[in-house]
Amino acid sequence: SYFNGWKVGGIGDSYKGDYQITQDTVFVLDMVSNPVVTYMVNGKVERTESVEHGATIDLETVADTEAQYYNGWKINGVGESLKGSYTVTKDIVFVLDMVNNPVVTYTIGGQVTETYYKKHGDTIELDSIPDTETQYFNGWKVNGEGDSLTGEYKITGDVNFVLDMVNKAVVKYMVNGNSENTLYFKHGETTILPTKENTE
Repeated sequence: SYFNGWKVGGIGDSYKGDYQITQDTVFVLDMVSNPVVTYMVNGKVERTESVEHGATIDLETVADTEAQYYNGWKINGVGESLKGSYTVTKDIVFVLDMVNNPVVTYTIGGQVTETYYKKHGDTIELDSIPDTETQYFNGWKVNGEGDSLTGEYKITGDVNFVLDMVNKAVVKYMVNGNSENTLYFKHGETTILPTKENTE
């Protein structure tokens, strides 16, 4: 308990320091229980402690996990998350605020090939896929839609990168009605046409 002052007649406000006497007066000691600090993690009470009124406590920093990052502690589970120190003047409940990291997945040929977590705001370098004989790598479509992207991408939420491979143009060289050679080219590439010896 801590000394909160003196109550006149045991009621009303508590007073400390100077008090002007104007009549018969009874002062009743006002001792108040020290505030209780409760820490909750995943909906369960992790621990409680009694601290002196006005004491400054250091809020524990919790290690990030792969799937979540530490955002602080919320008073009674609402409002802004707090980090650092806090001055306690009444009973209080701190609820751990862990935020889910966005899930990043890569999908190739309809199959998820890679899944991992990244922090919101992190920038990643998108994987590059080698061209095949008949297709070239055009990039990744975010959630399978829109323009294909390559290079860096800033994570703002869960995202699925869907591989965008484009069929190459088929070039055939026909000689006397038969296919002599078949080649594949990216759109816009140039080729040197072969020469043939003259025949009589």
